[in-house]
Amino acid sequence: MGRIGKQKRLLIEEANKRILNEGWFSRKKEIKSFQDYNDYINGIDTTVTVYQKGDKFLVTRRGHEEYVIKTFDNVEDALRFASDMTNEEKFRTEPEHFTYEDLPYDDTDNDGIPNKLDLDSDGDGDLDI
Repeated sequence: MGRIGKQKRLLIEEANKRILNEGWFSRKKEIKSFQDYNDYINGIDTTVTVYQKGDKFLVTRRGHEEYVIKTFDNVEDALRFASDMTNEEKFRTEPEHFTYEDLPYDDTDNDGIPNKLDLDSDGDGDLDI
């Protein structure tokens, strides 16, 4: 193989590597993931994720496979779209999804520990038990 043939082969190999490494899912930075509420209550594990890839923001959906749903020019639109699509706000408004942190509790000494779990709930330095 002559010199030109070898250079051509190297250029083709380099181009192939670049194509494979710069696909939709290469070099992407995850911004935020959302659990799809409607799928969740039906026992299906589906995640919608916003990624930054270059100067674009991708919204992907992953069930069995990951695929791009839509691309955006700014992160705010991508996040709004993903949140609206997944009904994320229902995780905080439907009672069966409340977590301990969502419920109101008494915290006399304002240390972030509920009185019923705080060994020094009044903050006086003496254990309450």
